[in-house]
Amino acid sequence: MARENSAKKMIVGTSVLVDRVIGLFVMLGIASLTLLVNHERIADIPMISGITVPALILFFAMGSFFGLAFSKRLHALPFVEKFFDKIPAVIRKLYEAFHGFGRSKSVFIKACLLSAGSQIMAIAFMYIFALSIGVNDFPLSVFFFSVPIGFIIMSVPIAPAGLGVGQVAFLTLFNVYTGVETQVGPLGITAFQVFSFFLGIVGAFFYMQQRKKISGEVTA
Repeated sequence: MARENSAKKMIVGTSVLVDRVIGLFVMLGIASLTLLVNHERIADIPMISGITVPALILFFAMGSFFGLAFSKRLHALPFVEKFFDKIPAVIRKLYEAFHGFGRSKSVFIKACLLSAGSQIMAIAFMYIFALSIGVNDFPLSVFFFSVPIGFIIMSVPIAPAGLGVGQVAFLTLFNVYTGVETQVGPLGITAFQVFSFFLGIVGAFFYMQQRKKISGEVTA
């Protein structure tokens, strides 16, 4: 993308960052909503109830960040211009890229809806997998909480010895939330990763076609 838009590399790079931030924002939103709806159930689970407040704070903090970064009124204030005159240019370019993304509210809303759809599909995958191995007594709230939080934990680049981050995270989340020893979490995320790998092979075809196109233009 950066090679195809060499004059707008910062904006292109920021679009990837915004994509990740929106994904985190939506995951936190789904998990937080699940915690609020099921607050009576999780009140008796110290580990889960302890996540509620930090998750809500981070969710609303991210929402406030988007509001400030996308605000046209704030962007036009004189002190904002003076502030950016005193800091490295790269930070200003980063802010401008975020602000530019927010000029079209419909694009941001569509991005959030697409991210939510993606997360719900992942949750549905885990739920259907659980049914396929004969586990049908877990409420949906287990999946709507554990899957988004599990994906957030997986983004942390620390792998416990001998096991993947996802397997450990999903094992712990499902066991703690349900109160029973179950392998649904680690088996489900492993199946999801295998599925994603093969889906990625399909996407690799289009990626390689694009690389050939760019290489041909550079050679020419």
